[in-house]
Amino acid sequence: MGVLPLWAVHVSDGVLSWPWLLGGALGALALAVLAAVRVRDEEIPRIALMTAAFFVASSIHVKLGPSSTHLLLNGLVGIVLGWRAPLAILVGVALQALLIPHGGLWTIGVNTCTEAIPALFAAGGFSLLRRAPWARAGFFRGAMVGLSAAVWAACLVFGVVVLCTNPLGGLGAHVSRQAGLVLSALEVRPALEVTFHPLTQELIALFAVLCAWGESRMGNAPEFPLGLLVGLLTVLMTTALTGTVLLLDGKDTWRGVVTILYLSHLPLAALEGLILGCTVGFLARVKPEMLGEVHVAPPCATTVPAARSHPTPAPPTAETAVAQSMRPALPPVLLLAVGALLLSASPARAHRLMAEYYPSPATQTVRIEAWFETGDAPRQATVEVFREGGELVTKGPLDEKGNFVFRYDRPGPLRVVILAPGGHRAECLVPASALPARSDVGDLKKLRAELEETREELRQVRAEQGQDRLRDLAVGVSFVLALAAFAMAVRRGRPECTREPARAAHSHKPLDIPTGPR
Repeated sequence: MGVLPLWAVHVSDGVLSWPWLLGGALGALALAVLAAVRVRDEEIPRIALMTAAFFVASSIHVKLGPSSTHLLLNGLVGIVLGWRAPLAILVGVALQALLIPHGGLWTIGVNTCTEAIPALFAAGGFSLLRRAPWARAGFFRGAMVGLSAAVWAACLVFGVVVLCTNPLGGLGAHVSRQAGLVLSALEVRPALEVTFHPLTQELIALFAVLCAWGESRMGNAPEFPLGLLVGLLTVLMTTALTGTVLLLDGKDTWRGVVTILYLSHLPLAALEGLILGCTVGFLARVKPEMLGEVHVAPPCATTVPAARSHPTPAPPTAETAVAQSMRPALPPVLLLAVGALLLSASPARAHRLMAEYYPSPATQTVRIEAWFETGDAPRQATVEVFREGGELVTKGPLDEKGNFVFRYDRPGPLRVVILAPGGHRAECLVPASALPARSDVGDLKKLRAELEETREELRQVRAEQGQDRLRDLAVGVSFVLALAAFAMAVRRGRPECTREPARAAHSHKPLDIPTGPR
């Protein structure tokens, strides 16, 4: 049974015009150069680790009805790496385009900018909120949770009203030859009126209060509300940037694509907020330096402090021991987030659309079969058949099983183009040798046997493609780690005397040479 395509924030090739592609490439290059200034040796393993996590996260898909979307984790990359985040995102986006593939080679720059800018926002926002003097106060934590719930609920109401007041006009009926859906512009005034209606605001406020009260009874870390808010806003900002680029490009209008992209990422925003909140809370307890909290050891003293300056702590009382034994090992929200992720997981549906042809000389017809890497047939896809020179032979939609049959009137090479919603595109070339003139082949049993043979070979090919996908993920992670090891080897390969000459010059004590008899 076919499924709708994967809706993700990666823009595919053939969607944007060349000024946007050039601007995105220059912007990504500038961000990467600024992020690479004075990278220290101890930062390289951390950058490699977050790059691998960001790359692998794109293969973890969250099922949303008949379609799915994948995790981003650019908020976590921004919080852990700070202003080094564009380095990890650039390498991760490039590997996603080359190996999975998500997006396209020409849109690596645009996709990097739309994910790196929110990552930098996450780094600055989390650091600013965490340094607030009342960051650990109960009222501030409740306000952060309530604000997160209110923002999410308001965005949900706005998106649903936009979808209802902007009919899709036959989703998939208007298919661009290069970029998917072509529809009219958005009308947001009714959505704004409904969202800011007093009754809607009261319901949103009630939902926010309930969420804040529920979180206060779960015993999460003080950093959880901060991570929840930052993770939620990061996904929303990434989606907003991608939609803005599509709407401002001017090559095509993208009402339906932007609306579905926005709505499909609202559940993902809530899920990533929970994941990020639990992650930063865990890191704050076990590895606070990964969040920018570096503990500097005090300078060495010449004298040993008196024993009375370090009083021995009192042994724990019975009440304290009981309280510590009743403390949960993992926050409840972390368990809820993991459970939601496992329940919503679905087989990874990549962007790669594949096709094959099956000629029938007896009837002078050709059957085209298209499928995604996982074997799912694309829905609402169209097929266009061209001769040499670009002459259109025929066009039409794929059926529910992903098949399209057409008749050729004379032998000759043909080029078949399959276009599916969401920017999916596949091509296959039918050589002239596969399209002979009408023959006297009348042995139907022989034709059926050959068809079954071909289908069996196709099943084997699809099984091998699933194994290739896991191999591509392993290759990507290995490439990131090898790149980090190479960078560290180059940096440490410099001579010691050129690194710190001043420290080497002052590391020896002067010799006490006697000048003469006393």
